[in-house]
Amino acid sequence: MVLDQRVERSYAPGIPVHIGAAAFHLRSLLPYQNRSLLSVEEAATVEAAEALRGAEVSIDRAHVKLDPGEYLLQDLVGCDVVDDSTGRLLGEVADWQENSGQTLLAVTAASGDPLLIPLVPALCRAVQPDARIIRVALPEGLDTLNRPGSGA
Repeated sequence: MVLDQRVERSYAPGIPVHIGAAAFHLRSLLPYQNRSLLSVEEAATVEAAEALRGAEVSIDRAHVKLDPGEYLLQDLVGCDVVDDSTGRLLGEVADWQENSGQTLLAVTAASGDPLLIPLVPALCRAVQPDARIIRVALPEGLDTLNRPGSGA
C-alpha cells in the first residue's frame, strides 16, 4: 500500500518537524477534512502558526514507521520499471505526480522519453521498493505514448 502526503497514521509527539527552513517539535498531527492539522511546540499562538501557513512541512524519514507491504512514494524514485511479461527494462522512476487524485509515476524510459504510469494495481503488478523494482503490465501503446512522432 502506498502512503502519500495525507496523514494516515500517528506520529510521536516531540519528533522533529521541518516547516520551511525551520525545525520544530511535533505536538500533534491530525487529519481534518482532507487536510492535516499540525501543532508544534514552538508555535504556541495563533499568530505564530499563521506565520507558517503555506510552508512545506516534512518529517524525517527515520520517524515514519511502515507496516510490511507499505511504502512511501519517495521510496519508488530510482526503482527500475520492468515489463512483467517480458522482463524488458522500460525505464527508471524519476519522480511522481498527483493528477486529479491519481498518482502517476514519472518514468524516464530506457529510450530517454518521458513515460507516465498510473500507480494502480491493474498496471503496477508488483511494487518492491526494497528490491528497487516495479513490475508493470501496460496497455498496448502506453510505453510509446510520449515519443516524438507517435501522434500523441
